[in-house]
Amino acid sequence: DAGLRLALATVGCAGGEGKQPLAGVMRIAANALMPSKALDESRTQAGCAYPYCVIDNRGHILEARKEIPAVKGALVVPGQIESSVSLLRNIVQSMESDPTQGNPSSDELLVHYVDGFLNQFRKTAEKS
Repeated sequence: DAGLRLALATVGCAGGEGKQPLAGVMRIAANALMPSKALDESRTQAGCAYPYCVIDNRGHILEARKEIPAVKGALVVPGQIESSVSLLRNIVQSMESDPTQGNPSSDELLVHYVDGFLNQFRKTAEKS
């Protein structure tokens, strides 16, 4: 929580007069920790649930998946895969295009995205 608060203050997005508008946060780290309290505070100040994304370059999410709180509009992907930035972009775009998704966990978002990709692959294979 302290790290997110410090980062937001450093770039001028912390609460108060003259704060900069915030479109989202992308964090690249060696862990998948989720600053749920600071994120909730910041989103309340911003007036929206902006996307919060973590690229976990160590794979901590694979060890601590059940311990990471499910936070609406927040997701974590392992950074070992080459396409992690593209993966995040596509998942965030799908979140924005369907606001009725509720409050899925990072795992659910990732599985839903991969499932959609696999369904397209199956349909293409069936046509061949």
